[in-house]
Amino acid sequence: MPVQQAIRPNTIAPPMDAKGKAIEIDLRRSDYKEGKGLQACTGYSLLAKPVKDIQLVCREFPWVIQIKGEWVTCGLVWKSVHRALRMPITDTDWGFIVRDGNRRLTVEKAMKKRLAEDPKDVAVPLRVDYLGDKAVFKGLEKDDEFVEKFLMPGRDKWNTWVIRLGQK
Repeated sequence: MPVQQAIRPNTIAPPMDAKGKAIEIDLRRSDYKEGKGLQACTGYSLLAKPVKDIQLVCREFPWVIQIKGEWVTCGLVWKSVHRALRMPITDTDWGFIVRDGNRRLTVEKAMKKRLAEDPKDVAVPLRVDYLGDKAVFKGLEKDDEFVEKFLMPGRDKWNTWVIRLGQK
């Protein structure tokens, strides 16, 4: 099952099941597993021309996710995004979050919801909590204008894609 071609140019759609429905990858789950639908395309190259390096950014969070030195497959992207968002929020991150009362409430509410669904999960704010309810992977897109604004001046903008997230 090859990577799904998106209707919009410069996008990579999420994986599809046998019925053509998008397979949701909920980044809040602590136990990332590749179900039957995901296993079918995990090893496929993300791009038509295979690459070993890629940067991922997102409109919904301030962190850059880099994959370097490995062939970039669909499965590697999903695992890398999941792993990056399952990291605890740092003290520095928290310092910025508390300046925005709405963001702080979003993080605290999401953390409580995550722990209610999985009481064994880590009881500290995670990066995925920063997203609130918008934590389902919906694909990637090229947006050079956004990337130019997002990345710090002087930072290399090589092969950078924007993560699209949505709600369940």
